[in-house]
Amino acid sequence: MDEKVKNIHWSLEADCDLDEIFDFYLEHSPDKAFKNILSLISETEEIIFTKQWQVDEFDPSCRRVIVKRKFRVIYKIIYDIILITAVYPTKKNPENFRK
Repeated sequence: MDEKVKNIHWSLEADCDLDEIFDFYLEHSPDKAFKNILSLISETEEIIFTKQWQVDEFDPSCRRVIVKRKFRVIYKIIYDIILITAVYPTKKNPENFRK
């Protein structure tokens, strides 16, 4: 059953992913760095139902949100809690991510 989300938590790894994305864009455009991070956070805050987004094709135990066609946000459902486990650019190969 599709439960209503009570809380959204970010894993340490996902938090580090945000830091890396921010640092990368900060070197090129501070304005884009802030806009991208705000987009990522606000898009995840709009998750209302646990099964609102698609099952991730690379990890069927997770679901994913594509943000601005640039970033993939991966999350797990733990009862009525969303755990964001990873954030990475859509251009990166998911099979090589964090290896």
